Amino acid sequence: MISRKSIITLGALAFSAYSVQGLVLNEIRTDQPDNPDDEEFVEIKGTPGESLDDVWFIYIGDHSGDGAFKGSGVVERALDLTGYVIPADGIFLMIGPAFDGTTMGIDASQVDYVSDVFGNALENSDNVTAMLVRGWTEGEILVFDDQLGNAAIDIDDDDDGTPNAVLPWTEVIDAVSLVETVNGGEFYYGEAFGGTNLGPDNGGFVPSHAFLTSDTEEWTIGAYVLFEEDSNGNVIGLNPDASDTPGTENPIAPPASFPPSIEGISATFASVGDEVTVTGQNLATATAVTIGGVNASFVVNGDALVVTVPEGAVTGEVTVTNPDDTDDSVGFVVVLDTDSLVFSEDFVNGLGDFQTFSIASNENWEASSFADSSSIEISGFGADEASDDWLVTPVIDLTNVGNAYMVMGHERAFGGPPLQIKVSTDWDGTGTPAGGTWTDISVTLAGDSTFELIDSGIVDLSAYDGETIYIAIRYTSTGTGPGDGAIDRIHYLAVGGDTGGWAVTAELGLVYEYANGWNYSLDLGFVLPSNYPWIYQANFGFMYVIVRLPGEAMWLYSPTLGFVYVDEGDRGRFYLFDNGWTFDNFINPQG
Repeated sequence: MISRKSIITLGALAFSAYSVQGLVLNEIRTDQPDNPDDEEFVEIKGTPGESLDDVWFIYIGDHSGDGAFKGSGVVERALDLTGYVIPADGIFLMIGPAFDGTTMGIDASQVDYVSDVFGNALENSDNVTAMLVRGWTEGEILVFDDQLGNAAIDIDDDDDGTPNAVLPWTEVIDAVSLVETVNGGEFYYGEAFGGTNLGPDNGGFVPSHAFLTSDTEEWTIGAYVLFEEDSNGNVIGLNPDASDTPGTENPIAPPASFPPSIEGISATFASVGDEVTVTGQNLATATAVTIGGVNASFVVNGDALVVTVPEGAVTGEVTVTNPDDTDDSVGFVVVLDTDSLVFSEDFVNGLGDFQTFSIASNENWEASSFADSSSIEISGFGADEASDDWLVTPVIDLTNVGNAYMVMGHERAFGGPPLQIKVSTDWDGTGTPAGGTWTDISVTLAGDSTFELIDSGIVDLSAYDGETIYIAIRYTSTGTGPGDGAIDRIHYLAVGGDTGGWAVTAELGLVYEYANGWNYSLDLGFVLPSNYPWIYQANFGFMYVIVRLPGEAMWLYSPTLGFVYVDEGDRGRFYLFDNGWTFDNFINPQG
């Protein structure tokens, strides 16, 4: 909850007057589950009978959409309210033509303005600012095409969060920003214009519904879910938790609440039994934590939680519950045997050792972050031509790896051609990917417009055991407009397999196990034990293990050497019986 600021004159913005009077933005909804967002609406509150002549509603976002990308501060909608007045109930309600008034519980008499501006047209996936102004010097911006190219009106030419010295209005009446990402490079201007910045909601989402409380006049984030639906997806009524009150008095301020908010997870890749630190807000009162849906033990450390990855945990989100609410992480903890990994990247430090290649368009893969998760992101929307952009790993050495595998986390917003995941064994890491031969591999990816992270599961790379490889993620679009290309985010990518290691075996004692099946024994040298008790010794061929006394000695029979005696711990030396004992060495044969 954020206290509404009084409207003041800012010395730094002396070019624009700030009005102290009755008109205020009172309530706004920009989003709801499922498309389209037909129930978008905005309320203006004022004195009954007050004229709205020369009052403009404007909505500021971050794009113009046709390749002439303007960045932060683009006026996406501007609506002239001249000729209207505040009605007798003091609430001026603006809705779209498909607004479901029946389910929302309002009648026609409560509706004061109908416009396509409020029919699935208000941007809701970025930082946005809604404003009331007077003295607007430009024309109305009612549809998408009104903000394209040279027609786009940008109030922050430098994209630095500071409005231009000259603005296309003479007076700011009110302003509120709905914030998805704080300090994320996409700016918002509510406080800059004497109003309010509200959000993010629930750990990193733009508020979909916001309203001024009727008792304290504090801007408050409302519920995201607006309607209840039956099992077939049909609307059957309002969500009981919905806080929307279009055309009527807003709710009072809710009681103080301190829901948990996850802001960081210390490790993306973890084994069962590892400790993962979860940081954020209001975590000290946690009553339960899960990883991948499995309850996990935890210890409170200040306002952080040290969580132990539990037995049975699978890759998935972290949830933290306290007496006020539950929060889910955006990122995943990827649960696997971390000792098996030969390569891993979670993009916390940007691209890492990945390379990017933009074959076509002026867009490319770039580092991104959202709430507790980092990623590498690309979108062909607004590019100068259809995109063809590659994200390529550094060289991955599988020389001594068996049963190689890959895991990857992918998220997709909107729709477009599917990502292509490719492997090359002959590219040398220099020049463009065209210099290598690339083979497509099948990977489970997020679907169009799913807007959530999907784990690939184990992707079989055993065909590349013993090789050195590169893995490429190829993004393409069919154009530059809406629907031509998705927004794709890669949250993590790791490669692992059976990498071998020292082990004490019942058959041969202390050996180093290689992924290709060979063992190295300090007593026997290089051996293949796959057909035990027959073994294959690298220098002398097949031998049969007759008996082994662990830690002492073993007898073997060799068709080539005869009976062989090995004193364990003698570092490769052995004795054979050939009309008397003769000395030799498995590791460095005497000839």
